[in-house]
Amino acid sequence: MPAGKNNNKAVVLDEVLTQFVNAYVQGERPNVEEFIERYPQYEAQIRRRVGGLREIDALFDSLVQSEGSDTVDTSAERNLVGQKIGGFEIAEMIGRGGMGVVYLARDTRLKRSVAIKSMPPQWKKDASARIRFKREAELLASLNHPNIAVIHDIIEQEDRSGYLVLEYVPGETLSERIKRETLTLDEALSIGRQIAEAISAAHKKGIVHRDLKPGNIKITPDGQVKVLDFGLAKPFARQDKKREITETQPGRVIGTPAYMSPEQARGKETDHRTDIWSFGCMMYQMLSGHLPFEGETATDTLARIIEREPDWQALPKNTPENVRNLLRRCLEKNLDQRLGDIAEAVIEITEILSAPPRPLPVRLRNMAITVGVTIIIILSAVGAWFALGEKDIRLVVLPLETMESVKDEEFTDGITSEITDHLAKIHGLSVISYRSARQYKQTDKTNRQIADELHVDYILEGTVQYEHPLDVDDANSLVSITSRLIKVSNDTQVWSRPYDRTMKEVSNIPFDVAKEIAQATDIHLSPAELQALAYRPTYHTEAYACYVRGNSYFPRQNYNDFFSAIEWYEKATELDDEFALAHAKLSVMYTKMYRFRDDRTEERLTMALDEANRALELVAGLPEAHWARGVYYFWGRSDFVRALDELTIALKAQPNNSEFLAWIGYVQRQQGQYEQALTNLRRAFQLNPRDFRLAYEIGSTYKDMGQYPEAELYYEQAIVLAPDEHYPYYLKAWLYVL
Repeated sequence: MPAGKNNNKAVVLDEVLTQFVNAYVQGERPNVEEFIERYPQYEAQIRRRVGGLREIDALFDSLVQSEGSDTVDTSAERNLVGQKIGGFEIAEMIGRGGMGVVYLARDTRLKRSVAIKSMPPQWKKDASARIRFKREAELLASLNHPNIAVIHDIIEQEDRSGYLVLEYVPGETLSERIKRETLTLDEALSIGRQIAEAISAAHKKGIVHRDLKPGNIKITPDGQVKVLDFGLAKPFARQDKKREITETQPGRVIGTPAYMSPEQARGKETDHRTDIWSFGCMMYQMLSGHLPFEGETATDTLARIIEREPDWQALPKNTPENVRNLLRRCLEKNLDQRLGDIAEAVIEITEILSAPPRPLPVRLRNMAITVGVTIIIILSAVGAWFALGEKDIRLVVLPLETMESVKDEEFTDGITSEITDHLAKIHGLSVISYRSARQYKQTDKTNRQIADELHVDYILEGTVQYEHPLDVDDANSLVSITSRLIKVSNDTQVWSRPYDRTMKEVSNIPFDVAKEIAQATDIHLSPAELQALAYRPTYHTEAYACYVRGNSYFPRQNYNDFFSAIEWYEKATELDDEFALAHAKLSVMYTKMYRFRDDRTEERLTMALDEANRALELVAGLPEAHWARGVYYFWGRSDFVRALDELTIALKAQPNNSEFLAWIGYVQRQQGQYEQALTNLRRAFQLNPRDFRLAYEIGSTYKDMGQYPEAELYYEQAIVLAPDEHYPYYLKAWLYVL
């Protein structure tokens, strides 16, 4: 295409890439300078894209092999229909592929149908191929899962022919199901969960499938999924590395191109994450009806896998956002950024499938009796309009960074916590808890990685600069905070604002930030919300500084941090006895001390209740004070009814507060209200997704319900989040005793 014929940047770059790939496939080594001469206006982009392709010469070398040489030709194999293999009568051929022919057979001894998979005749003279065939039998025999087809036996004959006797699975393949008609969202999720559970079981045994595709997934008439054909599977544990190299030719592409991971397509070493990629491809295909990467040839397909992103707009509009995020994590080209454990996919999909349906925004059944059909129609339309306009934006406030060498980390962390708490008061904003956000302090992770892990739409980040030195006693000491709101989907800064304040004005910053973030995200604040956000807890500069420092220790679980938090809150209340929030937080810390520090005295409990009551005396209806009383009645008095009453009042004022949700869940579990407890604990976990304690609390709730597989999944999630903590291992171990 002559230069200047097409000025569309995307079209030009795609054309250059296609020509470059085609040249490679034809055995040429194209000169990048020739392309740049034709399109000089896109020199930087061309060099970047072509430079990336040049680094994967091994890919193109292996592509030539993959088109027809990654499997063997079974067309000439002798038809065994009507013959007998051992105690099995061959009835009909039901499948043919590069790894062998599969027959339906009758077990004459046990009177059952089985599937017989024959070893390709070419493999009789190939020792490594026979080893691979036998290894498939060994791998299958080591797996015991309802979603994996089991092996019954292996037959090896004197002429070196071999046969696997497998479970016969009636029904259709996932490939056939996709072609027949579009899957519903629930059906796709149900199938996806079962596939993920099967592969998770294989991964726990140290086995990676390497050829996951719809043709290797069978769906029985009653909807049960069976994963088939572990012929390309391999162990991926460290101790098997030497054996693995002897059985797989280096640089050779093994698998099915449309579902191959980038590293698999390049012929590089693979691990369990290549299955996660293939799983993502199948989920995308089930939901959209299309492959995420399609080309006319295997070469084209693999080139697209390396270079392009799936068309995310092709997913149905009703696809939940957390499913979209899950797919993005599964189809991440960078191994280190890809979903690390397919058990997380099981948890994510299970939560979606088990979530109760959203109630209709208007309740009109009883009204119909008295006001007539016309009013019902009008109110329904109004209710639907409001439901469509309701926002549910997920946001995280990352720990602010200090700019000077002389830092005040306690104050900086506390201000971050204050901004987070204010934003969480806004209806329509789901704000990640500071407990989870603080784990990204001084992280090397990108905004995209953080967003994928926390499933957020926006990231609020910023910096703090102090006047040297920061003097909290000086009301005129200067603090400068700059905040930036990043929309993750397109990595754009949608709002930025510097705040230069004296210490006496710092307490206004969280309100200002919350109000302007609401405007930037098109959220309308009600008068009640504006009043709640504008509430200034104290006008005493030093007391506020002490309170903020106490907040920096409040989320931590170390006993020394308990003492530090109490010390700062006590100082804040000494400086300003009318500081209601400080009294409320101090009450919670006193109850924690009673619960965890051998300080189980009536005096300690009395102190906790006095502080909570003092907070309510100062500010009637203060949500944090009702929360403090709820904690007191739950942990201090085991009075679950009063605890739930207090916590419900707090949650009504702040429905997106993860602390309030979690505590209600704890109380409901003690009352035996397991389903309600799960609803609140899972919601709390969504807002606080890096808290391993919430993960094992959900697991323990499932355990109390007798749902041990679900309990195990959440205990494993807790272990992933905190591998050095012993308690989740202890809880998981007890499951095997029950």
